[in-house]
Amino acid sequence: MKKLTTLMVTFSLLVMLTWLWPSNAATRSSESLPGPVMKAHIIDMGQANATLLEFPCGAVLIDAGAQDEVKVDELVRFLNEFFARRLDLNRTLKSIIPSPLPLSPRRGEGLG
Repeated sequence: MKKLTTLMVTFSLLVMLTWLWPSNAATRSSESLPGPVMKAHIIDMGQANATLLEFPCGAVLIDAGAQDEVKVDELVRFLNEFFARRLDLNRTLKSIIPSPLPLSPRRGEGLG
């Protein structure tokens, strides 16, 4: 099950990378990333990390689950600072990819 989840997340990321890759006609502000590059921002969420993938033409947030309200506030502060620098993105993420919920030993009992 873990291999399948990893494969699905990897495939999703590859699709996103293809979709987000800038064309020659992509417009960029002076604050956007130069050329076809990606920058990964690792954000401590307490129980694990979230990752913000920054591209010249967009951004994707992966696994934004937080352990408590303090970490949620830190994530919001981080995103506000990020979007203050990247005005060309209009405070918009291309996608948010959550990590899958872990299944209990009883195959998801109590998940609904």
